[in-house]
Amino acid sequence: MIVRNPKFQLLRELQAANRLLGCQATPTDAAIHRTRLHIKKARAVLRLLTQSQGTTRYKKVQHALQGANRILRRSRDYTVARDTLAALARRTMHMKPAVQAIEQSWRRHGDPLYAPLTPRDCRQARIELGRAAKFVRGGFSKQYRAEELFVALTRTYRDAHKAYRHAARTHSKRMWHECRKQSKCLYYQLVITEVSRGLPGTLRQAHLLESTLGRQRDLALLAREIRRRTVDTSAGASGVLLYLCNRCKRLQRRVDRYAATLYRTKPSAFAKRMRGQARAAAAHRHPPTTADG
Repeated sequence: MIVRNPKFQLLRELQAANRLLGCQATPTDAAIHRTRLHIKKARAVLRLLTQSQGTTRYKKVQHALQGANRILRRSRDYTVARDTLAALARRTMHMKPAVQAIEQSWRRHGDPLYAPLTPRDCRQARIELGRAAKFVRGGFSKQYRAEELFVALTRTYRDAHKAYRHAARTHSKRMWHECRKQSKCLYYQLVITEVSRGLPGTLRQAHLLESTLGRQRDLALLAREIRRRTVDTSAGASGVLLYLCNRCKRLQRRVDRYAATLYRTKPSAFAKRMRGQARAAAAHRHPPTTADG
């Protein structure tokens, strides 16, 4: 069922993240972003191994990955807000004067709360990644069963399904964020397993949902930074905030559509369909042979 051994896949993601942070004393924004992607993929693989490796080992690796991600996230929000603002000026020319006024206000007054990633932070993040790799090498076995992976995938789908139902009922931003995290984890797990070959629609909808929720979060983060950091209040800033609010509402309609399509199937039916696709793929790879009469 798995394309590669899960333990090997997990170590590969950890090593790739460590290499990106070790290339230079102060990593670039792009390197930090790619490092966080590798950490998220590693956490998705880790959740596939919960059953086979035990809760204690799982928690040790999970705690180390959370520590590394927490360090890298400190400087990420400002970068996302700055890049989203620049993209807004490129895509909507009528907003360009207001965007330039906001950027000038940010440069003029600075931001005492923004702290870029320091070499010390980088070293600490690499230590956490090294700890996670050490736990995996020393405590994780290479043995795994396909049934355990089916159970882990079903659990991820169930958690995402539950978060979606709660978010759709309460319109809670926190629950939509949880739905995005679970959907991203589901997407990564489907990508690294052969299940995705039999469920291309599920894979596509999971990617559309998590990426749309990601764009919505970037816009909401920019709006928060404008309210917090723009000292020179002007009609231009108000216009940008109104545009961001309307854009988030349009994205929410897409989110509702994608999520309703992805999670219209109950977790039990998803598990049944997944097992059926896996059996069909196995039968295709090893067709039954008949003796010649």
